[in-house]
Amino acid sequence: MSVADLGAMVKDKVDDISKTGASRLLSGDCGCLLNISGAMKYSGISTDHQHIAEFIWERTSNNKS
Repeated sequence: MSVADLGAMVKDKVDDISKTGASRLLSGDCGCLLNISGAMKYSGISTDHQHIAEFIWERTSNNKS
């Protein structure tokens, strides 16, 4: 897979995510989360991002970040 293919893949993901109107991006993969959220920020899309473990932890405990 070439660098161009990877760039096209993240662009497709950013486009699809932005179409959902979601206010937050959740992912279980830290590398993907960093890549996609960075591409979204670069594109001017302001969507919060969070690892799924942190999301669940916040909702099952008294710990809020």
